[in-house]
Amino acid sequence: MRRRVIRRPPAVPLIVLALTGGAGSVVLLGVGNPLRSLFVLSFLIAGPGLALVPLLRIGGWPGLTLAVGLSLALETLVPTIMIYASIWSPDATFAVLVLLSLVGAAAQLFTAPFAPGGVAAEEGP
Repeated sequence: MRRRVIRRPPAVPLIVLALTGGAGSVVLLGVGNPLRSLFVLSFLIAGPGLALVPLLRIGGWPGLTLAVGLSLALETLVPTIMIYASIWSPDATFAVLVLLSLVGAAAQLFTAPFAPGGVAAEEGP
């Protein structure tokens, strides 16, 4: 009596780590435009959302669309909270988004694989 287990490939967390590392590197090194814009905008469009949406077990085009929407929502929510708390800083906002992305990517890498159908998964052959 075996349960069928779906293992997620580590491609998405590795993409998130690459986006985060690239954007963080160009910001820390003070690289100018257009290279900085390319790395930072690609991270801001997809990074935070791609780090968190796969944890909801949503894949394919709906997951990618939700990842972009969640990224944009987080990039609005984080500075808004910081403004209300009187601690707003562009560098701090970027650092919070990088931290969220790294935590989400790590959670994807270290979470257990899941069985389709929940606890009562189909039995294998």
